[in-house]
Amino acid sequence: MAREVAARVAGFVKASIPDTYEYDVIRKTYVDALFDAFMGYAGGDRVTRHKNAASRAIVEAFPDAFYRAHEDAGAEETEQDDEQWLTGSTNAELGNLDGVFEWIKQARDEETITEDAIRDRVERWAQGLDSVYSEALLRAKKNQKLEWHYGDTDHCETCATLNGQAHTAKWYLARDYIPGKPGAAMDCGGWRCQCFLTDKSGETVTI
Repeated sequence: MAREVAARVAGFVKASIPDTYEYDVIRKTYVDALFDAFMGYAGGDRVTRHKNAASRAIVEAFPDAFYRAHEDAGAEETEQDDEQWLTGSTNAELGNLDGVFEWIKQARDEETITEDAIRDRVERWAQGLDSVYSEALLRAKKNQKLEWHYGDTDHCETCATLNGQAHTAKWYLARDYIPGKPGAAMDCGGWRCQCFLTDKSGETVTI
């Protein structure tokens, strides 16, 4: 899959969208694979096999989420800069694997590792996949006007200001205002933000 993504970026300005599963299926498959990899290493096995399994999960899930988002947005093709963004996002997440496996090793050595702690860590990783799906939706919609709405949480100053405003998808992307995206540019950082965007038909655009 990684070579396929790289080939698409290198060879095409625009590319057709491959078939994918529904996003909830993609997410569950990803969560299950990461949980198995993290728990496998927590159980005392050597790291290589489990880190490779986690890497495969990322390399498969990130493109699937990206293309599913484009399909859900009604797009028929992707552009080169979006494919390059996908490759960068995938590589960045792969680069984070060392940290989680070091955390597991330390907790394992200290005999403080628990299944609940692993599940919590996996869910945080799944938020990264959610942000790929959400940002890909915005990239696919580009010039469409989207309206910001409060979610069922406390709201930071950025979200309070944005509530009820409508801007193009490109406007939100340029400012990194993406609800639920870990590390987004809103004052709340996006981590637990449950705000959402809707298009002109009232359909929710972000998770």
